[in-house]
Amino acid sequence: ALLVSGPVVFFLILIDISMMLLRRFAPQFKASQLSPAIKNIVFPVLMVTYAAYLVESMKLEVTRANGVLEWFDKLLP
Repeated sequence: ALLVSGPVVFFLILIDISMMLLRRFAPQFKASQLSPAIKNIVFPVLMVTYAAYLVESMKLEVTRANGVLEWFDKLLP
């Protein structure tokens, strides 16, 4: 589960940290109101790009598993 959700959680925490730093160094800037909007923009973009990576990774795993299954079929009479 960490392998799947880890990069997404990492980037969302990175956005939170950057908003905290922005709020610290520019107090007149309303970062608390902007943070959810930025997350709502970044999250779908991140999910689409990460889903494409996961699909390719799953294809590789299925191909690897298929080769193992064929090898086991050859062992059994």
